[in-house]
Order: sequence, then C-alpha cells, then structure tokens
Amino acid sequence: MKRSLGSILIAAASITGGGCNSSSEPRLTGPASISVEAPAPASVTVGTPVAPLPVFVVLDSSNRGLPNVMVAFTATGGSQVTPLTAVTDKKGRVSPNSWVMPAHVGSAFLIATIPATGLTVSTSTASVAGPPAKVIITANPPSISLTETATLSSVVTDAQQNPLPLASVTYSSSNSAVASISGDKIIPHATGDVVITGVVTGTTVSGTLGFSVLERVSNLSGRPFGIAYLGGQSPELLVTELDVNSLAVLNASTYAPLSTVPTSATPTDIAINSSGTIAYVTGVDGPSITVVTLPAGTSQQTIAEAGAARLLLSPDGSRLYVGKTGGFDVLSTSTGARIAGFSTGGQINGMAMSADGSTLWLSNDFTGKVYRVNASTATITDSAAVGGAPQEVVYHAASGTVYVANESGWIDALEGTHLGTVRRIGNISGAFGMRLTADGNKLVVASTFSGLLYILDRANAVVTKTVTVGGSPRRIALLPDGRVAIASEAGYVTLLTP
Repeated sequence: MKRSLGSILIAAASITGGGCNSSSEPRLTGPASISVEAPAPASVTVGTPVAPLPVFVVLDSSNRGLPNVMVAFTATGGSQVTPLTAVTDKKGRVSPNSWVMPAHVGSAFLIATIPATGLTVSTSTASVAGPPAKVIITANPPSISLTETATLSSVVTDAQQNPLPLASVTYSSSNSAVASISGDKIIPHATGDVVITGVVTGTTVSGTLGFSVLERVSNLSGRPFGIAYLGGQSPELLVTELDVNSLAVLNASTYAPLSTVPTSATPTDIAINSSGTIAYVTGVDGPSITVVTLPAGTSQQTIAEAGAARLLLSPDGSRLYVGKTGGFDVLSTSTGARIAGFSTGGQINGMAMSADGSTLWLSNDFTGKVYRVNASTATITDSAAVGGAPQEVVYHAASGTVYVANESGWIDALEGTHLGTVRRIGNISGAFGMRLTADGNKLVVASTFSGLLYILDRANAVVTKTVTVGGSPRRIALLPDGRVAIASEAGYVTLLTP
C-alpha cells in the first residue's frame, strides 16, 4: 500500500519530536574540577583520627557531580590516610576511610588528585597537643648542702611526649623536716632524702623527683680527686687537690683545714700506713711520691717515682705497690728503692689486694686489661681483656670476686683466681671510683660523667639507689660510722650513708 507524502512527513515529525524529549539534559563531560566540599576541622589532637573527615567533590564542565571517578589521596606532615585511592559516589563526592594525625605537633595536609587529569585540591588541619599526661621535674642544682637552695622546673607533656609550655605545676615535699618547698624553691633543713611531687594545676597528673640534701665539705680548691680517712683520737680527712698540687688535711668532725702539704704534680691517690703515721701521695705528672707525716700533716721526704697514679701498702708496711704510667713497681718504704716491677703500656689506674697481701689485681685503663699479680715476686699470673677503660678494682674475699669499675659504662665481676667472667653489670655511666661497704653487701660507685653515686646490691648485681652528688666525683673513702666520703673535681667532698 502506498503511503501519502503527508503521512510520511507526520511520521518523521513524530520520530524527531520523540528524540528531543529523551535528551532534554546536556550530556556529561569528563572531570572539569575537583574541590573541597567539606574542609577538615581546624585542629585535631595528635595521634587521633580526623573527624568529621573532609569531603571532596568532582564536577564536570556544567558543575554537575561526576560518579565513578578515581581520586588519589596524599597525606603530609607525618599523618596517615587510608585508602590511598577511592571512587566518587553518584553525586561526585569522595572521602578517605581514615586520616590519622601524627604523634607530633604541626600542620598536616590531605591532598586529593584525579590521576587521569592531574587536577588536585587540598585541605589542612593543625595537629595539636593533647591533655597533660606526664610531668618531668628537674632541680638546679640536682642536690644541695644545708647552705644552698635549689630551683625546681618541670616539663609537662601529653601522651605523645609533646610539651605543653603553658601548663603550671605545684610542688610539695615528702618530708618538710629535710626540705620544704617555697614556690619553685627547695629549702634545706637537714641532711637526708626527700621525694618532690609536682601536680599539674587543675588535673591529677603528677610527677616525682628524688632529691638529696647532702653533707658537704666545700672549703677545697684545685679539683679534689684522691681521698683517705685517718682514724685515731683526732680523725682526719686527707684530700688531694690536682690543680694546686697539694694535700689538704681536714678535721674529720668539723672539716676545718689543719694543714696543706705541697705534693708532686697532679696528685691522684693516697695510701696511709696501718699505724696512721705516714701517708704516701702520688703525682701523675710529677717525678716523685710525696711522704707526709701524720697527723701533723707535714712533708717528710719524697720517693723518686715518675708518673705514679695508684698506691697500696703491703700489710706489714714494708712495700709500696705503685700503679703508674707505663706499668707497675714495688718500692721499699724504708729506702725508696725499686724492688721489682714490670711494664704494661698505658696506665695502671686500679689496684686491689687480698687480705693476706699475697695477691694483687690491677687494671690498665688504656689497654682495657686486668691483671692478677703475685705480690711477692711482682709477676703477672693471669690477665683478662675486659675492654673499655677499666678503673677502680675491689676484691670481695668471701666470694673470691674481683669487681672492676669501667669508665665506659659498666662493672665487671671476675673470678679472683683466674679472672674468668662472673657477670657484667651494665648501665653504670662513667664508673670510676668504687668501694665495698664494710659489711661487703654494697658496692658504691662514682660516675665521673653523670655526677651520680650508684649504690648496688653486690650479691644481686642491681642498682638499688642513685644519689646526685654533682660535679665529677672521683675516689671514695669509707668512714667508721658507715658513711662514704666522695671527692669531686667540682671543689668539694660529699659525705653520705649508702
């Protein structure tokens, strides 16, 4: 059947009209822009997730949201974002699942990029410190005598160790009879130990500091180094002073100076005979050992012996054992003549003796070696390489153990008979001077680097207490009442009960 021209035109018009109705909106184009629809909060606590998360939106050229567009995320400033890519929703919006702030304070940016086009946008936030979580208290100076005061200061941090400089702290003392608090000042009243507590104002967050009021002898000069105690009816403390090359003789009760004896250069050690009538004083940088009459404290004579650093007397007082630069010598105390000895290189700087005087143990702080020596023949019977810079040596007769302080940061416990290792006690910074308490239960160790005195339980090889004595503590003397006296290069002697 033939169709008329009119009917064809009507049909065509109908088709054309239907096509226009189905595409009344413009066709979507590719991504034309990416922007921030909802920015990040102005600040977020360190180490926590950002909430609410920022929202980005991808638009086409007609500013309509584009679905299914891949967007890549980059987090800066140490923050972390997951996932690294995501796809826009039907309205063109996209967010990561998580954006976590770093542990430190600072700015962090989240950058959103459309990889296909390179279009990018970012939002930022500030990573801010959290609430107070910790108080670290310090005192300057870290210990005091009865004539001094100390100033307290604190650093308050959040849980991530970020400082909170505007936080205020209130202090209190555990024993106001020993030391009281006035504002940020420690006021001493008696020798002893206290615990200072600092509480952050408006919180229950607190910290503590162990603090000591110490008995000190301060009328000294020239870097005190060696020290010895002389008993008897009028007890004395003898202290060597390095820079002025002298021996200070002090009343052991009042600490009043009794005399000053010139010595050979750089005196570092003192040995007193059993009758308390003679002291021998070394001179590391000098040519001789000084012989001092006691208790008067007058120079009697000298014994030619260059570079002497350490001294021990035989039980009968007839022999003077000398650790020195380059080796070890045995001298006659009656004539000053050299009886025997040997060379080692370096410097013998630690010496100990068995109770019967038959055996010596020596340390060499340059070679890192310890020697066992037959005292009668002055011959080495054993040696051990402990490394570091071994210093003071003490012998515990009941256990047969030799303890060697090492300035490199530890104490070696060695078998006295053949120097086999028993154990190494670590974390003893700058261990130099060392003594066993009279009961043999404690080791008292002076740290030249940290200004600390370590008290160790000898049997269990653990530090039970540390006391800040300040300066550079060197040698230690035992007093009959159980106290120890520590010479410090800072210009004083500290006395305390370990």
